[in-house]
Amino acid sequence: MRHAAMTLQAALDEIYHWYMAAKPAVTGRFDREVREPVVIVGIARELGLLPPPERTLRVTGSKGKGTVSRTLANTLRRLNVGRVGLLVSPEEFEHTDRMQIGGAEIGEADFLSHYGALRPHLLAAAEGLSGGRYLSPSGIFLLIALAWFKARGVELFVLETGRGAQFDEVGQIPSKVSVVTSVFLEHAGYLGPGLADIAAEKLHIAGTSETVVLGASAADWAHLLPENMDLVVVRDDGEHNRPADCPGWMVADKCLAQAAVSAFLGRDAEVADGDIASAAFQKCLLGGIPVFIEPLISDASVDDGFVDGLVERYGGGLAVVASLPDDKGIDGVVDAFARREVAMHHVVLHGTRGYLNYETVKARFADQILVDVKFDDTDRFVSLLKSLSGNDDCAALYVIGTHTFIRSVKLAVRAMLEGADV
Repeated sequence: MRHAAMTLQAALDEIYHWYMAAKPAVTGRFDREVREPVVIVGIARELGLLPPPERTLRVTGSKGKGTVSRTLANTLRRLNVGRVGLLVSPEEFEHTDRMQIGGAEIGEADFLSHYGALRPHLLAAAEGLSGGRYLSPSGIFLLIALAWFKARGVELFVLETGRGAQFDEVGQIPSKVSVVTSVFLEHAGYLGPGLADIAAEKLHIAGTSETVVLGASAADWAHLLPENMDLVVVRDDGEHNRPADCPGWMVADKCLAQAAVSAFLGRDAEVADGDIASAAFQKCLLGGIPVFIEPLISDASVDDGFVDGLVERYGGGLAVVASLPDDKGIDGVVDAFARREVAMHHVVLHGTRGYLNYETVKARFADQILVDVKFDDTDRFVSLLKSLSGNDDCAALYVIGTHTFIRSVKLAVRAMLEGADV
């Protein structure tokens, strides 16, 4: 296919092609067995795209890394200390919003232009891979972002890793400061199998950092860090000053961002409330019913103070809607709401986006399944939200699950709030 004729969707299909082709061979295998981050990082080095370490901030962790990354970029931009490029993973709505300069996402033309220039290098690299190894989509998005950043004169770089760090492309790029927001038992099928394996994967980022900032749960694994590491530990869990209807982890993420930006600039720097940005949590009203939306895939991610507040406020009128495939911590999440006597309803997704196996839900919670829906069927999600929020017994909705599910729900919410005809 000639690049001149390539559409954005065709480019995205090709970016995911290498992973999808390898998927049968990599299912059930850990990232350390099938990921080759040095390949894409090597292309970046060859093309002169790697950012200067002294101007780079990286963020990883089990939860909160997207919020911290966005907040860091906003703070640096407000402080006017340089032109800021931001890469996040995954996208919030569209793949182009993964990469931003000065708060503005990449345009379709720039995305296609940079991908077209990188494509021959990717095709050549793919030919040398074997044994189920593949070019990761997140690594390709990183390459496109770095090419765009260089072309637009970006001076400061905020880069969020994918699910891991040691076998993630961003995890291989040296930085002045790195943040590990948290360490929970998540993505165990890719990073595990145990919590110690996940911690080692995340904290490996310290080996290519001058300073590492650790959140409370990550600090429990500080013994994994290199000796004499410049270390900042932030143990604020956000509970003492958590706003109403807001998870405490958002306050904790603000504290992490403030510690990281201060270490990066070498002076005390405040994170303003207006700097805080999260694609992970949203609250809105649908038909007069409050709706809270949050990626949540394990019991360790359950914010007890926030959930207890919802239960106290809405009682039996609180409806929890979850989408948890088999590679997530479904048992722990179900138990967290069962002991609060809160009913949980399940949504099963199907399609080709990632790992979408729901055999556990289908076998154990068949009577609680609301719908089996294609992950990108926005009109079905609109109908689902309308039916739930229009139920006389519903006083509030708490929607949780994977990023794929949350993205679909947020797209439906956006369509409903904008009054779009979907």
